[in-house]
Amino acid sequence: MLAALRKTLFGLIGSMVVLVPQACGAAEPKFKEPPPPDPSRFVISGRIVDRRGEAVKDCTVRLWEPKGKVSLETRCKPSGEFSIPHNESGALTLEVLPPEASGYAQSLVEKLPGNESRKLIVRLRPGHLVTGRILDCDGKRGLKGLIIKVEPLDKGEDGQAHLHGSGGCETLKKGVFSFRLTEGKKKMLIINELYSSVPPVSAKEFQVSGDTHLGAIVLSAAHKD
Repeated sequence: MLAALRKTLFGLIGSMVVLVPQACGAAEPKFKEPPPPDPSRFVISGRIVDRRGEAVKDCTVRLWEPKGKVSLETRCKPSGEFSIPHNESGALTLEVLPPEASGYAQSLVEKLPGNESRKLIVRLRPGHLVTGRILDCDGKRGLKGLIIKVEPLDKGEDGQAHLHGSGGCETLKKGVFSFRLTEGKKKMLIINELYSSVPPVSAKEFQVSGDTHLGAIVLSAAHKD
């Protein structure tokens, strides 16, 4: 199934969806390695495990402040442990990106305080492969380097979006993208800072119930003043 989905990415056959522009948002920060340990800094640390509590190795771990200067990236140890020292900041987001071969979905922990140390257990869930291709408004050119952010639209019993429903990636050559998400209804934001022919931000809603190929997604033309 995975091989078939990958093969489809490079064809032009697929559903053609024109996205409606949204209000402009902030793109993903450029990540760098964490600073060396320092007792005067705060630390976000923890362990990444599966549903049985076993360690998940080779995960990329990112810590970032959406509107600030903190944007750090590291890789967890074979034991699943990670540690990211950081300076005092506003609210932080922790993002865990498992290796694709693991079959686990991305995980996002938001609103971590930036003025204290925290230790977390991040328990990953199985995810489905979601693939597609982003095209210019003419439907012919794939757009590389766009940031894709996905948020869950399903709500839990407490009225809050499910913790594990988020994800994101950057489009590759020919506009191809792929990530793993948990099941449910999602909203995709496509953030563009590179191309004047399409809007800064576009949006699309979709459903994940298994491995999903979204086909060729054609962006609307940018409005000209």
